[in-house]
Amino acid sequence: FIVAAILTRFWDLGARVMSHDESLHTYFSYNLATGKGFSHTPLMHGPFLFHITALSYHLVCGPFLRPRNIRAELLTDLFRVPYLFRRQLGRVGALVTSLTLLISPSILYHARYIRQEEFILVWVVLTVLCLWRYLETRHTGWLIGLAAVLAFHATDKSTSFLAVAWIMVFVALVALRELYVLRGRARDILVAAGYVAFLGAAMLIVCIVMELLARLLVRLLNLGEVVTQVDPLVVSI
Repeated sequence: FIVAAILTRFWDLGARVMSHDESLHTYFSYNLATGKGFSHTPLMHGPFLFHITALSYHLVCGPFLRPRNIRAELLTDLFRVPYLFRRQLGRVGALVTSLTLLISPSILYHARYIRQEEFILVWVVLTVLCLWRYLETRHTGWLIGLAAVLAFHATDKSTSFLAVAWIMVFVALVALRELYVLRGRARDILVAAGYVAFLGAAMLIVCIVMELLARLLVRLLNLGEVVTQVDPLVVSI
């Protein structure tokens, strides 16, 4: 699988011309790599992509191959990850998972493309790995690793919040089960579920209030024109 992954990810990697997104990512990364600086804007998602791409310009490769090389290497290493899940997936399941990653057209495409998706895939897989390992071993090191992975994911793209949200659903179910097993009292589960529901509702209310306040301040202070002048691509509220 590893040999096939290397061939499919690296073969003729620099032949295809840059797409629109790739041209933006490589241009601003090149500016950063050559000392011209980098100004972050949410329109380009997180800064991690540009810093790691800027690093790739210092590698000895062709001009198109340089920024794509790290992605191809990263997605090649991803084929080894199912081996770490062999206790959950089984030996056959881990091999089938690696095969699926190998033949997936979507993963192959993004492994040879300069965007955030290939990194997001790695962050999510590592997040699940750290969670499962911590639930099995209770070693603090896995929590530290989880914090590091989530931090990198947050600097990559805002989809990190969505990934954390659906992973937390699984974590909440595991926590409720452990409460029931350890305490044997259904009342504890109801209290925990009520607390989680209250916390979720409170966070939603805070988000709504902050959004309404932001819109109100923009109108009261007449900041619509200022926002547009900062970045012409930003649509005024």
